[in-house]
Amino acid sequence: MAISDLVGAERRAVAEELWQKWRFEGRGAALLFGFAGVGKSDQVVRPLRNWAASQSIPTAWVDVPVGTADVATTIGGRILEELKDGGHAGVAATVSADATLADILRSLLAAGALIVVDEFQRLLDPQGKPSASMARMLEQLARRPTDRGCLLLVSNRHLDWTWTEHFHVTELLPPDDADAITIVLDHLGAQQADARFPHHRRPEVVRRLGRNPRVLRLLGYLLKSHLLEGLLPPSGSAPEEPFDSKLVEEIERTLLAKAAEGLPESTRAFLRDMSVIRDWADWDLIEAMGGGRGEVRELVRGAQERYLLQARTQTDRPGAGPAGRYQVHPLLREADGVQLRRDGAAWRAAHGRAGDWYARKLQAAGRTVVHDRTLLLGLDGAAYHYTAADAEDALLTAIEPARRYIGQRYGWMSVRVNTVGERDARIALLELYNSRWGTPGTHYHLAMLLRDRGRPEDLSRAIPQAESATLNQDHADPWVLWAKLVWAVDGTEAAIAVAREATAHVAPAKSLFSVYQQLGGYLNERRRTREAIAALRQGVDRARGNTERLAALAAQYAAGAPTDDLLEEVVAWLREKPKLEVQYRLAQVYLLERGQRWHQALALLADGRQLSPRYINFSVHEALCHLALGDAVRAQEAVDNYPAQKSFSTSSASTWCAAFVAVELGRTSDASELVRTYLGSDVAVSTPDEIRALLLHSWDTSVGRLDFTSPPSLVFPILPPALSGLSTIAIRPQYGDPVLPRRQPGGATATRDGRPHVLALATEWSSSLGGLSTFNRQLCGSLTAHARVTCVVLRATDEERRGATAAGVTLIEAPEAPGASDVDRLSRRPPLPEGTVPDVIIGHGRWTGPAAHHLGDDFPHAKRLHFLHVIPDDIERHKADRGVDAGVLAEERQEVELALSAEADHAVAVGPRMYYWFLRDLEARGVDPARLIRFDPGFDLGVGPPRQPPQGRPWTVLLVGRTEDDRLKGLDLAARAFNLARRRRGAGTPRVELLVRGAPPETCSTLEDRMRGWAADASLPVRVRPYSTRAERLAADLRAASLLLMPSRAEGFGLVAVEAILAGTPVLVSSESGLGELLEERLGPEEAARIVVPTTGDDERDVETWSNAIDGALRNREAEFPGIAELRARLASELTWSTATATLLDRVLNRADTRPPAPRSPEESPYQRPAAPRA
Repeated sequence: MAISDLVGAERRAVAEELWQKWRFEGRGAALLFGFAGVGKSDQVVRPLRNWAASQSIPTAWVDVPVGTADVATTIGGRILEELKDGGHAGVAATVSADATLADILRSLLAAGALIVVDEFQRLLDPQGKPSASMARMLEQLARRPTDRGCLLLVSNRHLDWTWTEHFHVTELLPPDDADAITIVLDHLGAQQADARFPHHRRPEVVRRLGRNPRVLRLLGYLLKSHLLEGLLPPSGSAPEEPFDSKLVEEIERTLLAKAAEGLPESTRAFLRDMSVIRDWADWDLIEAMGGGRGEVRELVRGAQERYLLQARTQTDRPGAGPAGRYQVHPLLREADGVQLRRDGAAWRAAHGRAGDWYARKLQAAGRTVVHDRTLLLGLDGAAYHYTAADAEDALLTAIEPARRYIGQRYGWMSVRVNTVGERDARIALLELYNSRWGTPGTHYHLAMLLRDRGRPEDLSRAIPQAESATLNQDHADPWVLWAKLVWAVDGTEAAIAVAREATAHVAPAKSLFSVYQQLGGYLNERRRTREAIAALRQGVDRARGNTERLAALAAQYAAGAPTDDLLEEVVAWLREKPKLEVQYRLAQVYLLERGQRWHQALALLADGRQLSPRYINFSVHEALCHLALGDAVRAQEAVDNYPAQKSFSTSSASTWCAAFVAVELGRTSDASELVRTYLGSDVAVSTPDEIRALLLHSWDTSVGRLDFTSPPSLVFPILPPALSGLSTIAIRPQYGDPVLPRRQPGGATATRDGRPHVLALATEWSSSLGGLSTFNRQLCGSLTAHARVTCVVLRATDEERRGATAAGVTLIEAPEAPGASDVDRLSRRPPLPEGTVPDVIIGHGRWTGPAAHHLGDDFPHAKRLHFLHVIPDDIERHKADRGVDAGVLAEERQEVELALSAEADHAVAVGPRMYYWFLRDLEARGVDPARLIRFDPGFDLGVGPPRQPPQGRPWTVLLVGRTEDDRLKGLDLAARAFNLARRRRGAGTPRVELLVRGAPPETCSTLEDRMRGWAADASLPVRVRPYSTRAERLAADLRAASLLLMPSRAEGFGLVAVEAILAGTPVLVSSESGLGELLEERLGPEEAARIVVPTTGDDERDVETWSNAIDGALRNREAEFPGIAELRARLASELTWSTATATLLDRVLNRADTRPPAPRSPEESPYQRPAAPRA
């Protein structure tokens, strides 16, 4: 590759590295950082962008905007404009005009585009992190499946590295002295070089300028007309690194002042006016700001020649005109802005011209449908500049078309949002609009949009909008919305206050009943049942319309009270309300049910159905009373009498009741189908006992969501003994604790058969991302022998669901949410079967551990297990290509694991290596050692018959793993050791080859070359193959292999070697692995030595040791296969998944008083608790 326009070895190396990582290694996300002026944009990004454009690659290069109302929306719009200006309108047209920034980037990257987002530091907080939502979006893009595109972020600041794991990170350092001198000379010209820039001063000068390319270019220009001594008098000595950035900035300011000397006043005035522009300016804005001061192209050319105006154009030619974007030099803009502000008239005039330009974007509003993104840009710019110009009248005139348009289009009767991008753009527009000109209708519209989007901060942002929507409003909609939002954010007591205020403002005929419905629900949730009923009664007296619902709720709330008093009061009250005869009879039925007078209740219900045939509560209670008397046939007749319009639906008490009737009739298949309808999910229940247990559990645990659905315990607060199995009725208020046996708070039995319910969180079910998914799948499958198991994943195919069901696991997808990251989705309460409450929640490391931690709030009585799969302190030091200090990253990630472990009920370390490492670190933080559990995976799953060595040639030595972490996985050791062993084999011995499985797509050939480079042998017989999600492909690799290598420099456990042992393939594993240490524990050091290879960190010694081990295993190939079969049988008898999972649950649910396993003795344990992490 030969990228042109690169100056200096450092810049060339960085640019070519970025190109190599993108085009040849499939790294589609990169981050370039370095101090301001070091040349990131001009000397790396610009040549890289031009080179990509020369290869017909669509490119867009935008800056993070300054002071805009919605950064993401603005960035997305500018990217599309850049593509159009650059001749790629066809590519831009493939993206919906309403797409979000994430959708825009995902689509363009899939199309192979290069997208550069410059000035990224504007999105960072003081700790170097972008907002959580932005970080999640970028991380997801960086982790996307390999495509042809690249996202390049450019920043002036260091970043926090916790979210950049999947980016290729590189820092652009200042040029060395020689390259810095070259930059000055290139801009000075060779003819004047010696006289204008004397040799003896060159090192001193470039160092005083911090070797900052931007300042060096400016110096080169100035030296054409100024003496060096006049610009930079000699100093005593050249400064040493690190250079003083403030001193360099002061020198640059001085040089800029020199560069501006002698400028025509028209150009100088033009630059001063341009200082009010916050960001890069399009050509038509340049013309607006320069109009009346002469030929605009001449103004631009003169400013560019002196480096006072920066240009970013598709052609990169000064004065390229309409295709370009322009910006005043940042330091000159700062100085000119201060000067211009002192001249009030000039300041207002400059802002006025800019405001006029933005106002033109608003003129189309009212004449045609305008995209929200266009309105946002015009409204934001006009408001900013006219306000700065103190031109309120001009602003009001400019926005009048937009005000009419927005008020009509986005008021109470809102236009439906069709896409996520359209919604986000409308939110940004209305937030800006409502900040100054909002009406109750637009405030209401924005509150609804924020509520529906549901990002973490959106509900809080929606509250003031909903409150503003209530101003002078006497209809219920804004008041109810305000109350619901306050309830969600600030809690029930705050919502009660809002609802009480609403009762004083909403007119009786304008849905006042809904306000009292909310107020009653909130009070009942706080178990202030008497107050709730009093509020409902007041609502019946005051509201016009729908008072029947309020009366029914009063009866239902009273029926769940501990004693009959409240219900008797409600019956007496309703007796005096002739228009509420139906609800009066319902309250009487509840009173009869509390007294177990089922026959009398049935008689009353029969009369009630004559009175109101379409009132479903009569039919469902008739079915319940027949069940109470043991007459399932008559109960089914009542179900058949459900009103026709009331079909079975999700979460409905009528569906719950019909399912109970079906199971009592012995119609298990019908009952199972009704349960699935009721739960809204494909839960696997097939026996009558399972169905009864699930329905009772749902009645006992379901809680109303204040959306006024009808869960079973609201409609049926009294449960007959015939259903519960108790000696008397069970009464449960809607917001009360469970009342049935074994469901008291803290209980651990979720089903009648006594099995607990385990909820595991994973990113996937199949193993597309590595061994952790395999471990989770095996763990879940093994737990089903002792528990009901549900696994929540991000996405599940039909094939995966079938596979999970076959293993006894219920597989469900995490809830979707607009803009939510993977962690956010897993953190949301999963769509479990109605009433299902997990007893144990499992999270895996930093991947799903945070989500499990969040779910602890939804299920406070569940035990949370944090599984530990890696030791960041141990592995990060071996990972290259991170652009970050390994020690810093290791500590950050270790702290995450330790914090999640400390906050969990138990941390579970996989294997001995992790157990002893985390035992030391957790105990040092005051965590009770008993809360750390060691978990050794079983060797009894998927065991095949004993194998013979594979036939055919060449013999294959297999290495499987994520090859991006080549040093950690020991690929270089494997290449060198294998090649050495190969060359030792005598003449006539079968040929051997090395097969590496696990490379990212499109990097196989590159890795083959690197393997040969490590081996220093171009003839090394190596094949590299991509990582495969197909289990049968790995199985075929293992069957074809004569030997598997796991030469990791550090490995938490080593599941791939376990798979090889189970497949009957001989293995060699590193001593620096959890599996290696487990084998030494189980076999003893002498017997383990034929499998466990010492790996010391001394590469030369390790290459020799591994070479000897490989040579020995291949020489004794015939004996190795029966040997590994014998080892497999021994381990399978000692370490089983069933025993491991049973012991785990016993420990977690306190069914055994077990302490963590202790080392055998100092002599026997191969891994002592170290005083400090291994170096």
